[in-house]
Amino acid sequence: MNAAQDNMTNELSVVLIDEKFRDQISSKRHLKIYKSLKTKNLVDHKNIFIVSKATNLFDLSAFIREANKRNHLKALFIRPDIKKEIIPKIMYSANVRSLRNTLIHQTPEMLKRILNAWEIGAQDQLIADANISNDKLYVLSCSLKMYSVLMDEIPALKEMNVKFRRKFSLAEDGRFIHWEKNDIHIDIETLEYHTNEKFRRKSDLKKLQYYQNLGTNIKKIREVTGIYQSDIPGLSARQVRRIENGETQPTTKALDKMASALNMSLDDFLNKLAVYS
Repeated sequence: MNAAQDNMTNELSVVLIDEKFRDQISSKRHLKIYKSLKTKNLVDHKNIFIVSKATNLFDLSAFIREANKRNHLKALFIRPDIKKEIIPKIMYSANVRSLRNTLIHQTPEMLKRILNAWEIGAQDQLIADANISNDKLYVLSCSLKMYSVLMDEIPALKEMNVKFRRKFSLAEDGRFIHWEKNDIHIDIETLEYHTNEKFRRKSDLKKLQYYQNLGTNIKKIREVTGIYQSDIPGLSARQVRRIENGETQPTTKALDKMASALNMSLDDFLNKLAVYS
């Protein structure tokens, strides 16, 4: 592969055929703006994003279909410059109705967030947009994957007063959704955990292995120091045993009690655990 072909593979090619956003998005190192289809071999570019108003779809339809056929079209952003209910009919007439990577949008913020995520290769980890309807959280990732989960299925949100559930903000870069009142942060990993059984099992296994390793190291330090499980004030022998067996996650208070029983500060105890890891 020559240098020109390599650049074509890594670069994001944004076909910006919407005058409203032309001053909102600019070319960067790995993101190049094209304001028409006149560029030679543009459809050969590997990562194509098309930004258009709905009434331009007829003029772009052939290019859209060809880019999509080659798997080069990453997203089609449509601004509704007509009534939204007419857009599906326009897409049908332009023969671009079956594209799964189509997004209807009205403001540049989400568009910028998605392009920035793709530019750094974090489109699967960052959030493009989020909404709540009928106690269900809907989140669109920057890779245009849609997540939907009942708020009561996420423990932190279930405990939240219902009247505060809609009062959230989305981090500018899309890293998380934040409920300031309760200081709750929800990211894509949390959503994957609650919607993807395979991911949840893998995550739980990693967590179990972590707690088991942590418990083993706690036991090593305790035994080297020469104290028994029953020698830790504020914790029963059963509680210590469950922590050491990786059956439960130790709280900060529990770790502090262990550190005190070992005549250490909590920081020294944590540093020693890190050494044993």
